[in-house]
Amino acid sequence: MLGAYFLEIPDQVRNDSEKQLCMSQTITRIITDIVLLLCVFFAPWWITLLLGSVAAFFFRSFIEIIIVGLLLDLLFGAPGVGTFSLPIIHTIITLVIYGVSVFIRARVR
Repeated sequence: MLGAYFLEIPDQVRNDSEKQLCMSQTITRIITDIVLLLCVFFAPWWITLLLGSVAAFFFRSFIEIIIVGLLLDLLFGAPGVGTFSLPIIHTIITLVIYGVSVFIRARVR
């Protein structure tokens, strides 16, 4: 299950302070997911994508942004209406954001 992947404490975490840091990062990630989900329903699409972009660069393997893009398309996407007349434009944008964030994080580290 996807949620179990993010809640596991990695094997290389050995002492209590590293476990606390890992758990605080997990809690921050969950709060970010909840905020993004609320933004899907109550904020304009560009605010949701902006917050998702920041989160994609902040968290490691933030695939939740792709789920947010799919949700935006399912709720608000209509063929022939909107930006570039694509019904899955949000999904495409989030895939690009995720790919760029993975590429940049690999180059920076």
